[in-house]
Amino acid sequence: MISIHSRLENAFLISKVSQKRRFWTGALRDKEHINVFEWSDGSAWNFWNWNTGEPFESLEENCVIFAAGRWSVDRCDAKHSQICQKAVQSSKSSDEADTANSVSVLKEQMNEVMRQVMEIKEMTKNNKQSNMLVIMATTYFKGTNKGLFKIGSINDSENL
Repeated sequence: MISIHSRLENAFLISKVSQKRRFWTGALRDKEHINVFEWSDGSAWNFWNWNTGEPFESLEENCVIFAAGRWSVDRCDAKHSQICQKAVQSSKSSDEADTANSVSVLKEQMNEVMRQVMEIKEMTKNNKQSNMLVIMATTYFKGTNKGLFKIGSINDSENL
């Protein structure tokens, strides 16, 4: 059964249930103290929203009902609807874990891309140096120094 601990929770229930019906709560009158109530789930009695004239001091009315957002006491054998409460684990922790995992994967992918970019830069640098040697050798064997300062691909050396 429900336990209600704030105006926000009370308002949430108002928005979800029929305003024409009465619902049991998990609140019970303490058997030893007529003006003391407690939640059946053992949680703190830290909020109440009694209807005008409630809680009625009666040894026969020991259970609390919720009707249109206000609370009243009633006999525990009366017939009313019931609202059940279920603890829900916050999805925040799983969302945070998913985000952390995504960030980790993205970092790994970024590092791999950077490694490949560096390899390409190194290959390009080495390729330019190789092309320069090919051009210089081709120029030397053709008996001219015209191409000594030209940088191009291996295909360019055929045109010298």
